[in-house]
Amino acid sequence: MSPEIHNLYPYLSHKERDEILTLFEGKQSVDTLRRAIAHIKGFAVSEQAILESLVISYLDEGDSQRAESLAREFLYKSPNAHTHNLILRCMLSSTRNIQQEFYEESRNWAKLYETETTRSPSPSDNRDRDTAGKLSIGLFCNYANTVFGEMAIFPMLQNFAEAGIDVFLYNFSLSELHLDGVHLKNCDQGNIFIHNVKNSTLEQLKQKVLDDQIEILFDLNGRLREDNRLDVFFHRPAPVQINYFNLTGTSGMKSFDYVIADTVTLPQEDEKFYTERVIRLPCDVNGAYQMLRTTAIGSLPYQKKGYITFASFNAFFKINDPLLNLWGRILREVPESRIIIKNQEVSRQRVRKKIYAAFSAHGIAKDRVILEGYTPMEIMKVRYAAVDIALDTFPYSGGSTTLNALWQGVPVIALQGRGWRCNTAASMLTSAGLEGLIVHSTEEYLQKAVHLATDTDLLQAVREHIKTNIQNCPYFRPDIVYPQIAAELQKVRPGKKTSPA
Repeated sequence: MSPEIHNLYPYLSHKERDEILTLFEGKQSVDTLRRAIAHIKGFAVSEQAILESLVISYLDEGDSQRAESLAREFLYKSPNAHTHNLILRCMLSSTRNIQQEFYEESRNWAKLYETETTRSPSPSDNRDRDTAGKLSIGLFCNYANTVFGEMAIFPMLQNFAEAGIDVFLYNFSLSELHLDGVHLKNCDQGNIFIHNVKNSTLEQLKQKVLDDQIEILFDLNGRLREDNRLDVFFHRPAPVQINYFNLTGTSGMKSFDYVIADTVTLPQEDEKFYTERVIRLPCDVNGAYQMLRTTAIGSLPYQKKGYITFASFNAFFKINDPLLNLWGRILREVPESRIIIKNQEVSRQRVRKKIYAAFSAHGIAKDRVILEGYTPMEIMKVRYAAVDIALDTFPYSGGSTTLNALWQGVPVIALQGRGWRCNTAASMLTSAGLEGLIVHSTEEYLQKAVHLATDTDLLQAVREHIKTNIQNCPYFRPDIVYPQIAAELQKVRPGKKTSPA
């Protein structure tokens, strides 16, 4: 038999995830589950791997309450930073207000992580630097080789380089990352340096950052990604360290100096929930994507079909029971309407049964609920041609799904709430001049969806507005956003006394 597997979840099919939950709910012991998996998969697994797969399986099917309860039970048995991370992931999908809790749990996580990491005095504090020369920044990321990286990370590298900054990308994904003129056009690549560091140790990474004389070090992953290298940041190999891009929430780590955020996602009154100081940009967004117009924005699908099609392409861990109930009410109020729910987890039978049951409770037949699994980005863009109105998730709002919908001309109804996790979509709609699509209660969400669906002239006008103006939204303008970040970096550069705006 193969060596014991400690990260089980990626090895399980959708059917196997359901089967393990069924065994668990049948009061089967963890040891029984281990034997069952060894028989099915042909490799041994650790008890911790079993427990984590149970937590993530519940989380991914939208049951964050049960997932969090299990994660806390496991943490009580065996305290460790990784399990703390699972708890934080569960909290983000919770229907309760978690701002204070998330801050406190993040601090607990950071303190525990520090005890698990062999710390050493930072050599960066006494390093001899020429702060009058070119600024050198480092970026940690494990998804630069994906489509998401191509849309976001490569434009970031290009614009920083064009601002006269030496840019070092420390890529620790499984695949090698190669740059070419297509991705970094009109840019002198002489000041962009790529290091593939997937197999580097903590000491090797620390030394690499020191050798490259990095003045400002970014974590682009967000702490909740399973594959992170936050152990490096705890040792502070760079004098300034920034939490940015993939997770606007606080890291809870004292070793991060700043977070970059906008005023919708992170209003000033919420800064008390952060260990980092906040950098805000003049354009008031916190990221940008280089989207290509590969799929044209067509006419309103309603005009061809004769009925309204709603949709959510969000990950299912953001879709909870109250949200499904609200969507059922919307379909009941809009006769003949349909909804497309598209994500990886709808391939699981447990998830499909849950969705159909929620809509059935409102008298909605199965043929009005279209469930679609994962497809590559370009196919997903084509599928937006069938969507009249996108329905955002809450309280954990959509990010890339909101941007993709808007880019394809589809209006998104979003509920603005309390805390950064609730307001990503609201930030994007505000930046795009679509504040009218932002609501502040579930009843207003229902009314807005029904009104937009029944006033098709208004719906068409909103679609035309998006089609005409969306390319000017700062979230789609790396050439605006990243030069502004570059200017802010000069202010917080080591040796500078100017504070960020």
